Amino acid sequence: VRDGRGRQRGAAARPTTPLGAPSSWTRGDLIGSGAFGRVYLGLDDATGRLVAVKQVSLATDAGAARRAAPHVAALESEVALLAGLSHPNIVRYLVRAGERE
Repeated sequence: VRDGRGRQRGAAARPTTPLGAPSSWTRGDLIGSGAFGRVYLGLDDATGRLVAVKQVSLATDAGAARRAAPHVAALESEVALLAGLSHPNIVRYLVRAGERE
């Protein structure tokens, strides 16, 4: 969903760690990318707080899903690790959300 200025808008769904996670946010510029997806600057619509939003595309057909399984397992390990970390020099993990396009 895009707002009036062409920015993508989203809402958190299926939160697993709701540590002050935004329920509605606006996607900003791409700030990084890696093996598991892209990271965007996000704006919490309710508070104006800036957040980092990692967007990951998952395979939808069975063959691609089998090939992607090791990558999905690695991503789930990353999420589990981040959820348990608390340090001023590490971005805090807020929530996991799932959305099908």
